[in-house]
Amino acid sequence: MYKPSSYYEQVGDQLKGGDAVRAYRKAQNQLQPSDDKYMESVIRIQGKIIRELEENSTYGMQSKGGSAKTEAKALAAKENGKLGGRPRKVKEETR
Repeated sequence: MYKPSSYYEQVGDQLKGGDAVRAYRKAQNQLQPSDDKYMESVIRIQGKIIRELEENSTYGMQSKGGSAKTEAKALAAKENGKLGGRPRKVKEETR
């Protein structure tokens, strides 16, 4: 028997990025709760959607912004430490 969900899942496997995600979501929408192994199929397709979103977005890069480890950065941190570290913020008096 022909299953549209299998077709869309196979199409998604051949695509990348947003197109793959759309195909996987279409496959998920074609699943019937009365089918055998319904939950297994939902979990498998959800895993593919999540993997595709993580691989093709800035999802994983957001936390990498300030974590550069260069010699210049290490030297600057060492120099700042000799001077007492980061200066405290000074609150200005308000009148």
